[in-house]
Amino acid sequence: MDVSLKDFVKYNIIIGFIHYLKLQFGLLLISSLEFARNYTRAHDRKEKMRLTPRDITDMQQQEEEIVTNDYVFRPSLHINNDLSTSPGKAAMYPKAASLCLPLLTDPKNGIKTMGNVGARVDIISSYLAQRNPSVSFVSVDFQSNLVELNSLLPQSDNWSFMSGYALDLFEQGKLQGDLVLFSSTSVLFTNKELRLYFNALSKSTKYSILNEGWWPAAKSPTFFRVIKPEEIDPHNSLIILGPYDNYLHNYPAILSEYGFEIVSSEIGEVPNRFYWCLQIVAKNRAIA
Repeated sequence: MDVSLKDFVKYNIIIGFIHYLKLQFGLLLISSLEFARNYTRAHDRKEKMRLTPRDITDMQQQEEEIVTNDYVFRPSLHINNDLSTSPGKAAMYPKAASLCLPLLTDPKNGIKTMGNVGARVDIISSYLAQRNPSVSFVSVDFQSNLVELNSLLPQSDNWSFMSGYALDLFEQGKLQGDLVLFSSTSVLFTNKELRLYFNALSKSTKYSILNEGWWPAAKSPTFFRVIKPEEIDPHNSLIILGPYDNYLHNYPAILSEYGFEIVSSEIGEVPNRFYWCLQIVAKNRAIA
């Protein structure tokens, strides 16, 4: 049977399109299964108050198994010097730095120490330490090899590292900061764990900054719009619909319970990402 060139091309286009639909359906199915697994994991640990020693050991092993090259050698792991001229176009970490800079540079705030919780490869502290030599910066995370992970970033004498569970370190008085930053970190905490952190910070921290990914919630009447943190039950944080087992918290209400007042709060876009960025600056009413 003779087949014309036109019919041959048409046939191959149709077959190609069918294969494309099958591929997209497969990717959608994989994503759906991943989202469901993360939701289940977040739901199962929702009532936990803090990490157990076993949890901490597991977290440390998981973090240290991450391929260092993926973080240390990526060309994108830097913050441009022109950050202040176009902060709206910045990615997550530069956004965090732009929040910290005004507080650090104003002497009236009296900030002498800053801690970055969940730092891993800490381009934020590396950047800020060079520009604020009178402030001591400490990067905190589970990995025992934080020094190695950060070795290719610009170093400063006023920048150090602390390995361990940050909540324990705060409660034991081993870690303190006039300014404490959570960037892509506090969304991992359960509601009860977050409260323990803010309770510990209320003792000595002047300012707390939150720079967190803000996803759609898995079960919410506001799924088709950006939910505001104030709309969330302060005692029942929402589980996100996304590739992580994260939570959405009512930060303003919880911070207020522990003596912090909101200086600024904004939800903005993140370039080339399918989520938003929640940025909150909070001041300790008692000591700031």
